[in-house]
Amino acid sequence: MGTARLKLTAFLATMICCSALAVVTAQENKAAEAPLTVAEHQQVKGLIAALGHRNFRERERAFQSLLPFGMRIQKDLRQALKHPDLEVRLRIQTILSSLPSAMRLQVVDLSPTLLSLNADALSIEQVIAVLERQSKLVFQRPLAIPAKIPITLDLDQRPLFEVLDQISLNTGHRWYRKFGGGEVLFGRIADERRPMVRYQGPLRIALASISRNAALHFGSGKSESCYVQGQVDIEPGAAVLGAWLPPLIEVALDDQGRKLLPDKTIAANFTPIVNRPSFHFSTALKPPERDAKKIAKLKGAFEVAVAQGYRQVVLSLGREGGAKEIQVKGLRVRLIANVLQKDERTLTFEIQGEPFYADESRKYPVQDQIVEFLDAGGESVETLAPIRRNRQGELDIIVARLPRLEIHDIRVRSLAMIARRKIEFEFENIPLP
Repeated sequence: MGTARLKLTAFLATMICCSALAVVTAQENKAAEAPLTVAEHQQVKGLIAALGHRNFRERERAFQSLLPFGMRIQKDLRQALKHPDLEVRLRIQTILSSLPSAMRLQVVDLSPTLLSLNADALSIEQVIAVLERQSKLVFQRPLAIPAKIPITLDLDQRPLFEVLDQISLNTGHRWYRKFGGGEVLFGRIADERRPMVRYQGPLRIALASISRNAALHFGSGKSESCYVQGQVDIEPGAAVLGAWLPPLIEVALDDQGRKLLPDKTIAANFTPIVNRPSFHFSTALKPPERDAKKIAKLKGAFEVAVAQGYRQVVLSLGREGGAKEIQVKGLRVRLIANVLQKDERTLTFEIQGEPFYADESRKYPVQDQIVEFLDAGGESVETLAPIRRNRQGELDIIVARLPRLEIHDIRVRSLAMIARRKIEFEFENIPLP
């Protein structure tokens, strides 16, 4: 690329994005069109080649001529992402990121992670090593459980959280997850009391306590109250972004069949789960009669926000420096450092996106981003360690340790659409105080 074209690259990054968006936005809600004819395919092939023409007007004409083809040329454009010319890659990136396919819809899977663990007198370190291989859990070392405690388990396709609870029963050490990073730690159980637990989808729903109080208010008489408190844990990597709390209670009956649904329903507020792997809840019930000994049935549902649609951009690093920044539709990715060491490569970059809200009041932003690293052949490259994120408002600073390979692309998907899902639960025979 000549000196004059290098000077134009930064200007083109802005100009190209604007012109592409103006054309493609009108196509956003249209379905994919018919495949290219033979003649059209040859035309597209020539236009892609013309993106590297020595004349700027020819390059711009080719770019504008490609835009109306929309989704029909997606495959051709992706194949051309390996072009050695930086400006060609930049223009192709812009078209791809602006296509309707940039909004990636996904099927939301709320099924639990199922594990099989057959341990016959294994050490805790051996058991934890198996768990880390089979799941996305990360355990903090050193473990608080003495190594001499043997663990015997025979679990086949059981929910992830149930496996953790079984380890707690075997060792006498409760587990909990660290706020922020979500690492699993163990601590000695102070007593034998255990919560009532249900495993529903990627959630572990635990009833921790129930209160039944009477109060005398001077000047206004007596009042009674009944509250159920609990905790919900969410699997790492689950599509759940947050929940509306408290949960909706649909059925509440005491052991005499009397209804315990409150006369007034407390409005649920959205609680995002960014950097918090669990949350507490408290829900009110109608105070049971004094002859009631237990809640025979408590049925309800958590309404959760799940990630359903993402907008995607691809930052091509290429083989000779490559692009340093790309911005499309409010999503910007900028490379800060690309450092080679003896056995690994460290990439530092920033992602900036507009806040996305799940609640109508727009009080609690949620942001979910998926980062993927691709080699020159388009294959995904696994990181050597979990990606480190430092979130500062709308800005995420990402540090990734990778094998010493040629990283061709950084692909970023940022949340652009959510859906509401209900996760139901049911408890029976809850003792009343």
